[in-house]
Amino acid sequence: MATVIFILDLSNGIANLTSSLLLPRWFNMKKLNTFWLDNLIAIEFGQDYELFGSGESVEAQLDAWIADNPPAARHGLIGDIEQFIEHSDNLDEDFESCYGSEFSAELWDTTPSGFLSLVKERVSNSL
Repeated sequence: MATVIFILDLSNGIANLTSSLLLPRWFNMKKLNTFWLDNLIAIEFGQDYELFGSGESVEAQLDAWIADNPPAARHGLIGDIEQFIEHSDNLDEDFESCYGSEFSAELWDTTPSGFLSLVKERVSNSL
């Protein structure tokens, strides 16, 4: 749900009515350029996750991703996670609003914040 605020400007002696659209938080989160994080979640943990790793655990999927990606991609993923965390007001809610249709933390026996922490730690250790 978005909120519209109307602003009455009388500064030039003429009444000007403008509106300001306050966008929901998830919209601003979706505008982030998180290419590597988006792809990791969609490919390694999406509906066809078994094609890209053993599917046994988050760690197994991450190991498969790490093995297939160069250091530049791994640095990009770490940067995406840091940016997502920095721009988030409520990490678990924002993660769910951005990735909830592609990724269920509960199915992987974790939380969104736990998942991001594990990914960042494991990828950082691979560099």
